[in-house]
Amino acid sequence: MAWQPDQVKLDQVGQLLQGCADPSNHERHVQALQMLAQGKRDYPDFGCYLFLVFCKIPTASPELRQMAGIELKNTIKSFHRTMSPAVMSFLKTAILEVLGEPSRPHKRIAAQIITTVVGIAELSAWPELLPGLMNLLDSADHLEGALMTMKLLCEDHSHQLCKPAHDAMLNAMLAKFITLFSSPSPESRANALNCIRQFVLPLPNALLNNLNAFLQGLLALHKDPEASVRKEICQSLCLLVEVKADFLADPNICQFVVEFLLWTTEHDTDYDVKKEACEFWSSLCENEEVPPGVLKPYLSRLTLVLLNGMVYSEDELIALSDEADNVPDRPEDLDPSLLHHHSKHACSAPDPEDDDEDDDGGIEWTLRKCSAAGLDVIANAYQADILDALLPHIHDKLQASEWQVVESAVLAMGALAEGCEAGLTQRQYLPNFVVHLISTLLESPQPLVRSITCWTLSRYSRWICNQRPPPTPENPNAGMPAMLEPLVNGLLKRMLDGSKKVQEAGCSAMAVLEEEAHGLLTPFISQILQVYNQAFARYQAKNLVILYDAVGTLAEAVGKELNRPEHIALLLPPLITKWEALADEDKSLFPLLECLSNVVQALRGGFEQYAHGVYQRCERLIEMTLTSQQQQTETMFDDEFIVCSLDLISGMAEGLGSGIESLVANGKILPMLMECCQHMMPDVRQSAFAVVGD
Repeated sequence: MAWQPDQVKLDQVGQLLQGCADPSNHERHVQALQMLAQGKRDYPDFGCYLFLVFCKIPTASPELRQMAGIELKNTIKSFHRTMSPAVMSFLKTAILEVLGEPSRPHKRIAAQIITTVVGIAELSAWPELLPGLMNLLDSADHLEGALMTMKLLCEDHSHQLCKPAHDAMLNAMLAKFITLFSSPSPESRANALNCIRQFVLPLPNALLNNLNAFLQGLLALHKDPEASVRKEICQSLCLLVEVKADFLADPNICQFVVEFLLWTTEHDTDYDVKKEACEFWSSLCENEEVPPGVLKPYLSRLTLVLLNGMVYSEDELIALSDEADNVPDRPEDLDPSLLHHHSKHACSAPDPEDDDEDDDGGIEWTLRKCSAAGLDVIANAYQADILDALLPHIHDKLQASEWQVVESAVLAMGALAEGCEAGLTQRQYLPNFVVHLISTLLESPQPLVRSITCWTLSRYSRWICNQRPPPTPENPNAGMPAMLEPLVNGLLKRMLDGSKKVQEAGCSAMAVLEEEAHGLLTPFISQILQVYNQAFARYQAKNLVILYDAVGTLAEAVGKELNRPEHIALLLPPLITKWEALADEDKSLFPLLECLSNVVQALRGGFEQYAHGVYQRCERLIEMTLTSQQQQTETMFDDEFIVCSLDLISGMAEGLGSGIESLVANGKILPMLMECCQHMMPDVRQSAFAVVGD
């Protein structure tokens, strides 16, 4: 039996919504909100009354109708299990009518309601929906609302649409979307492109059937005056080259696509469109299925376009100028990924992208970053082939009077480091360039130039360390790379820079240098530790995390050379001070625990005077976390408290040897280890078994 409304209840719901929408009478407003929540919870057909207010009462105000629609969407999401089939059937029968209303907000809310219903049940539970929407796409009054709904369905439920049961319907949908590429409405063209783009990565048969028509439609729109349409074209081509690169096998299509995206990267008037076009070059070169040499005819133009795209925009400079050096870091400024502990016993390898240097701090992904990433990938793919055309332009920019241009050239050289080191060495370009970085640009009055110089020097640190003349009997120390000492001095100076951003870059560069130099840094240990000691007193939260990494990396690099009284006196007191200052529940302990694990393995017996207190706290952190998880307390502590503590205990076992036996005998680690070995998380079990082995 079809659901029928009760007029009295409908009037009451309307009054209730009016009370919710009017906060001027606080008591009535609060009471209305409470009654609304009760109605959604206790009355299975409450959503139907909300729906009637939303679309069947023309005298209701637009604001009241929108509130009814939003509350209906939330009611379906939260209470769909208690709604009767008759109620859901009523909603499904009438909701499509709203898509033809003149009001865009009402169309958008109706589209959200539809995709919410689809999200709680399979599309097969609403077989009339897709055919109904397809019919509405042919209606001038309903086109906008229907396409808006299709866009949400394709974005949120493409996995359902890709199932074999919907193959014929999806095939018809994609073909229909392609016809809408010629719509006079820019929004319709952009939405149609967006709908198809959702299926590029899953690549169902329906898209393969329509692929040629899709490509021809994309290319026909390349001069579209609407930026949102051009942006969709660029995003679609980037995805296509990732999963279906053989469309470039046609030389005419390949030339058209490359020329279009090259022009767009350089000349488009919309910043976001340029950025999306720029993404294509990385996607193309990173796909091993793309035939080698596709970009070779375009390299001289392309690399220059990317080089020119690396200059800071005004918006970026404004954003960076807001990062005051004298303002303490806020907790929300600290990137959670910096606190993530990479256990040496981890079951899964860390994402290599987590280690990518971010030379612009917290700024979002920009054209500058995208251009640098593109040049990096192209340098790895084409190596020395790009240098003859590009190096003269970089060299000119290094001599420019505008510091932003100089900075972009330094960034470009950093992007070339991995792929073009051999070609740069062959051209004997690096010696003078590195000297210029160390002697001139590290001392630039512009903090952003000093910062990027640190990063680029870190990219060439391996090359610097390999420039070792053979020792002679007269000069046994001749094996020391000539540029290493000035590099160490320069980076250490920048670590104590007045700019927090330069401090970060200098400290990160030192950590990279330590990984490459290893024992070559032994003569500089005291000098390095003196700077680290000062940095511990000066750095704020974000840069302290990077400093912990630099300290731990130094310990790994020089090993037992660190175990000298004068070195211990410089290193351990500030580390232990930070250790004691952090609360047990502070996640900033993660990088410090990892740092101490490396330090104790290097110092061995030199760590003994601090071992008891550190060991006891590790036990306390493990116990605290296990207890919170077992009791499911309101504050459940992160598994990483256990993993980091176990890894530090493992490091102590390796560093202290038999010296740890008394700590274990007098502690309570053994029963907790048994629990950790049976923990639900693999990384906890792995670290626990490692400690058992130690």
